[in-house]
Amino acid sequence: MSALKQALFDRYNRDRRRKTLPSHSVFCVDDRNERDIASDGSLYGYFCEIFVDVANEPIVEVRMSGNLPIGPEVKAWVPKANAVLTENPRRTLEFSVGPGEERKLIELAAAIEMIITRRYDTPSFKYVCPRTAKSLRLLAELLQSQNQT
Repeated sequence: MSALKQALFDRYNRDRRRKTLPSHSVFCVDDRNERDIASDGSLYGYFCEIFVDVANEPIVEVRMSGNLPIGPEVKAWVPKANAVLTENPRRTLEFSVGPGEERKLIELAAAIEMIITRRYDTPSFKYVCPRTAKSLRLLAELLQSQNQT
């Protein structure tokens, strides 16, 4: 059993009835809660989804989609991080984080927060940007703690 996978399960297991580590390698790390889910069971459109895949551990693949905050700083971060930003059919951002590269997540969080320091076109960014940045920082913290053990 992977220590990283166990740590992700312990931190992000929303269904506390589930006690065993799942066989899948993808975890939802965006800190969503019941207020983010519409009556039909889907996420509200304002939400930025964040998933990590640990299949190639110790490399973690991060995939963000939905109401993904994009601004000049985020666009500048993409090539620095060897990330892939796709606009169609749905905006997604994909990148990998290896051991010792947790700083990528911190830098992306800061770039996302910069969006709301000036005028922006998407009203929901006022709420989405700080929340997404917080989720990225929490993930970075978890990955750093796993790499130190």
